[in-house]
Amino acid sequence: MSIFYSLHLFFKEWLHYLLHFLKLHFKSSHQTKMENIALRSQLALYIQHYEKHNLPKPMPTPAFRQLWVVLSKRFKYWKSCLFVVKPETVIKWNNTAFKYFWKLKSRKTGRPKISLDTIKLIKRIHKENPILSPEKIYEKLRLLGIERPPAPNTVAKYIPSTRKPPTKNKFNHGRHSLKIISLIHGPLTFLLFQP
Repeated sequence: MSIFYSLHLFFKEWLHYLLHFLKLHFKSSHQTKMENIALRSQLALYIQHYEKHNLPKPMPTPAFRQLWVVLSKRFKYWKSCLFVVKPETVIKWNNTAFKYFWKLKSRKTGRPKISLDTIKLIKRIHKENPILSPEKIYEKLRLLGIERPPAPNTVAKYIPSTRKPPTKNKFNHGRHSLKIISLIHGPLTFLLFQP
């Protein structure tokens, strides 16, 4: 079953409920009471037939579930009018809808995607002036009129690092140490061993 057909059935069922509600609103209280008795008698007959022949339970539609969740909030005696499912089932439907609502509301969206034009612009700015830091490139993007430019941390991903890694040459380290020792040792020998 396609999603469009499911939506069509869902809205059709809700329209059916709303039309019945409007009809009840314009009927007199005597007519409403008589209709209520007529419907309850038919429902009682259906339940008797259902229990006698062990018929499969009817599957509640999404619109039916939503209607009963609303009725459980607005109608004081909703439990006494419920025959098809148990009151605990309606409470479960309400909890499921509540969890789903908050799951959608608290969903992490993450960082917004950067357009290719913005990435090219970041690279071009860096190429023109490689000394600029990501913070300065961010400021420059704002000055160029780009709405919601990427944060400096994101800008840093798209520019090559200009820093060179430190060299770990033991020979250079040794030569550097010898220079320091000779600088210290030279004046000391001059001071200590004067004739």
